[in-house]
Formats: sequence, structure tokens, C-alpha cells
Amino acid sequence: LHDIAAAAVTDIDADVLLFAANSEAGWADYGLLFRHWRGRGLATSIRERLSFVSALTPPKDRAAYLNRFRERTRELFRDHLSETSTSSPESNGGMSSGARDGNGARDPMPILWNEDLAAASPLCAADEAAVELAYGPFFDRFASLASAREESLTRAGAGRTSEKRLTGANPRTQP
Repeated sequence: LHDIAAAAVTDIDADVLLFAANSEAGWADYGLLFRHWRGRGLATSIRERLSFVSALTPPKDRAAYLNRFRERTRELFRDHLSETSTSSPESNGGMSSGARDGNGARDPMPILWNEDLAAASPLCAADEAAVELAYGPFFDRFASLASAREESLTRAGAGRTSEKRLTGANPRTQP
């Protein structure tokens, strides 16, 4: 994200999806962004709204890949956004509904690489089963995340402003 986008994300009341591949350059870039947020005192306000998406998760050794991805996200949260990070005085605020670890990191939402989708041209001609295979786990987790966020906002009395944004969060249920 550019500095302007990073600033905008902190000022809107929405969950933030961070798309990444398991690459050193990507993790270094997210480390810079997280340090930027922490340095401006934003770690507490942004941490609970962040979720990583494992984009193009490979089919070979998928479980091992996702385990490495999960560990890198946890390292980022621990090193830059949690109460145990050496230069962050902010408190962790605890875990959320079992979906996060003690540092605030969620398990990544996978989008699975699929050869049929990579070869589809145009993408709208792609086989529906291939789309479901690749995006199904992502759509399910996103719908769950949006539903939990809506319930939380409703309980806090802020649901009326967020209901329009979160309605229909599961694209598979839309016409």
C-alpha cells in the first residue's frame, strides 16, 4: 500500500484484507507498513481489523505452504503490532473468538491457484467448479468475517451505519 492508502485504511471503519504471496519482498514491505502504523500509534486501532489473504496458494504442498504463510503473518503481528513488540507500548486487547493468536494475527484466508483459471480467457468463461475450488474457502471465510463484524457493530450500537456495507458480503449468494 502507498502511504496515502495506508493512512486511509486507518481512518475507515472496515476490515482490511492484505493480499500476499509467501515472498521475502512481500513480508519486508508489510513489515515497513506495520512499523509505520505502530510508529504513529495506530497498532491498537488497526490490528483487530487486519486479515491476510494467501493469494495464489499453490496446489503442491499446500498445507506446508499455508503453515509457512501463517508463521510469517504471526511474526509480523508479534514483531510490529502486539504488546510484546519491543517498541510498541500498546496493549494487545486479547484474542478474538479463537480466530486469532495471542498477537492478534488471524489464520490466512487462502485463494487457491488453479490451472483452469490461469488458462481461462476471458475469465468469465471459466468453469464454475474451478472458480468454487479456487475461491470457495476465501468466500466462506470472508462471509464469516463480515458477519462477525456486523454482529459486533450491531452490539456496539454502530450497526446501522455498517449494515449497507456488509450486506451480501458473500459474493456466491448474489445474483
